[in-house]
Amino acid sequence: MRKFCIWFLASSLLCAPALANDKPTFALPVDCTLSQNCWIMNYVDMDPAENAFKDPMCHERGYDSHKGTDIAIRSKAVMDKGVNVLAAMDGTVEKLRDGETDAFRSEEDLAAIKESRKECGNAIVIDHGNALKTIYCHLKKDSITVQPGQDVKTGDSIGQIGLSGMTEFPHVHFGILWEGAVMDPFTGQSNTQGCGTVRQSLWDNAQNISYSPTEIYYTGFSTKVPDLDALDRGDKPVSEITTDEEILTFWFAAFGSMANDEINMRITNQSGQTIVKHSVIEPKTRARIFYYIGKKLENEPLQPGIYTGHVEIKRKQEDGNYKIFTDTATLTVK
Repeated sequence: MRKFCIWFLASSLLCAPALANDKPTFALPVDCTLSQNCWIMNYVDMDPAENAFKDPMCHERGYDSHKGTDIAIRSKAVMDKGVNVLAAMDGTVEKLRDGETDAFRSEEDLAAIKESRKECGNAIVIDHGNALKTIYCHLKKDSITVQPGQDVKTGDSIGQIGLSGMTEFPHVHFGILWEGAVMDPFTGQSNTQGCGTVRQSLWDNAQNISYSPTEIYYTGFSTKVPDLDALDRGDKPVSEITTDEEILTFWFAAFGSMANDEINMRITNQSGQTIVKHSVIEPKTRARIFYYIGKKLENEPLQPGIYTGHVEIKRKQEDGNYKIFTDTATLTVK
């Protein structure tokens, strides 16, 4: 995933706010359930050094100079159906931009967007008073339902997730500006204060909106070699096949892999026996990964029953213990 700056405000972001004891709180700005039908793709960069990045927990979920939290959905097909972006707090719409197209971009397209300073795409800025503002980027063209000067309440629908501006994946960039400083909602710290310290979560439902180092957001089976670009656009996994298929593959996509992660994949049959498996050590830290395994079936056709694809991402921690992320998908063979 490329590293993009998607800020479009012209104000200075260098000063830190006077941190009050009673900080503002924000609702999740998307009508979705985290880790079920939406996922956090990138976090705020908490390392002020140039050409360096640390997310709020001192990992690398994001990129240099990223000034917000990116909440992604699964594909453009989901985007086309409509996923509402919500006001995260009571306020007044300060300004907005609409009319930018939604599309997967070429390198030339992205360069042109950057040149025109429309990296944020279709966007809304809400003023909450007391030098506090929120910004919502990459909204779907013609989905914005508010106007400058309009008052909004927490949870009001203000637009929909899109693919406008400088982005490669359907998501909303949610940014918080307080007294001119970029704030991280997971720690209550400004982006100049460094990572690893949780002063106070700014989420109003902090128990259900928590930091996650890795998100396996899509798993499935296919009867062909899977294509991530096609899945991004809306191709769906198969859930039922017959015994005369010539190939079977199982795939997964995840946000936030780290160098030296051990990735284990396997397919088991109705008896729990493994019919194909593969393991790999991730060579470097990546914003998004996609892997698949498969098996040719012409000499060994599948038997009827329920087949299960398993993925495990195994990560060694500093204390020597392992953190494991898992997911599965099922397939019926008739």
